Amino acid sequence: MKKFLVLILFLAGCAFKTLPPLNLYTLEPMKVEAKKSKYKSKVLKVAYPIALGRELGFKMAFVYESGKSGYYLNSQWQEDIGKLIEYTLITSLEKAKVFKAVVPYNSIVLEDYRLEITVNRLYHKVVTKNNSYAILDVTLNLLDMDKRAIIKHKRFSYQILCQSTNAKGYAKALQEAMNAFVKDVIVWL
Repeated sequence: MKKFLVLILFLAGCAFKTLPPLNLYTLEPMKVEAKKSKYKSKVLKVAYPIALGRELGFKMAFVYESGKSGYYLNSQWQEDIGKLIEYTLITSLEKAKVFKAVVPYNSIVLEDYRLEITVNRLYHKVVTKNNSYAILDVTLNLLDMDKRAIIKHKRFSYQILCQSTNAKGYAKALQEAMNAFVKDVIVWL
């Protein structure tokens, strides 16, 4: 009986493998000053981004030049990437003082304007073993909520070279893309 118990414990120990630690990445808002704005007395509500392609979530997507795609196994976003985009825009627009207030979509505040975000493409494009890009392609609609009409519409596209072809290189390049995106959005507004 003892030999049988030892055998079971041995086999159970072999069945459990130690997994490498999970690497978590995030996006940080940046401070950008707006020179002037015609919206200084207005409230902006930022809608949660919708995705046309891959769903927005914790997984970090990659796509090879051949078209094959997948998600990194031991790396993911610290929060849902849609939430990170929403947070980055809200915080950056607040810091830039473009509007009197910038609030999330679930706020009960009645807004003057609403910013709708459509994520067309967001992934790590791996071209070769040593060459890859962070792809960020977003369309924004600024709506006047009194008229229920789009007053501004623009598509923003970025392809930033990664320092490495792994998740860490992708996250760093995507941060650069988000910084450029935020600057461009502030100028656009």
